[in-house]
Amino acid sequence: MRDDILAQRLFFGGCLGLPWLWLVHVMYWYGKERQNSEDGEASNPEALLSNADTNDDNETHENDSNDGAPALTDEQIKMEAQKWVQRSKFGSTVVFGLWAAWIVFFQLSKDRFGPKWFVRTEDEGEFTGW
Repeated sequence: MRDDILAQRLFFGGCLGLPWLWLVHVMYWYGKERQNSEDGEASNPEALLSNADTNDDNETHENDSNDGAPALTDEQIKMEAQKWVQRSKFGSTVVFGLWAAWIVFFQLSKDRFGPKWFVRTEDEGEFTGW
């Protein structure tokens, strides 16, 4: 599968309620870039493409019968994948920032919330011994 199609699918998977998938996607992408740069292949556009055919003259890729995606050059595939990775990075930053803000807000003002917000009351902990 081409990297741009994989990146797009992972982004939309995160939109379906799996924001941790965005974080995994960003970590995977930058880990792959770092590994390729350690190998000395960072300047090669094909180095960042995992399953793309390597062409010396930068020809377009044929349509993949499984993907149905249009034919793109290696550089276009790389740019398209980077676009989806940036969107995943932004989405994961926003979602995890809001999650952390909710945790801080709830811990600082938990006395204002009624007992319906809690699974157990504070007195139940004394009965269990925890």
